[in-house]
Amino acid sequence: MIISGVPALPYDDSAGFTAPPAFGAYRVLHQIGSGVLGPVFRTFEPQHEKLVAIKAFRLDVVPEVTARLADGLRRLAANPVSHPTIIPVVAAGLEG
Repeated sequence: MIISGVPALPYDDSAGFTAPPAFGAYRVLHQIGSGVLGPVFRTFEPQHEKLVAIKAFRLDVVPEVTARLADGLRRLAANPVSHPTIIPVVAAGLEG
């Protein structure tokens, strides 16, 4: 899918992660990269009609630690840091 003339970017499929069709309200368009913690996806959020990058963390930790990490990210989303070199967290959650 191309949104507003934005073409798909090449991606590195080395993460071995199959993307779900969506992360909550964010529809997955395609993978745009991958790193040590997991893949990054270009998604589209239809309510605000904007493109959003989703970093899907693949962590080898117990569920309690995962829940604490997700809670910390939710707090960052609720109280964003304002700095020109920091991309704000807009949402956080657990999938699967």
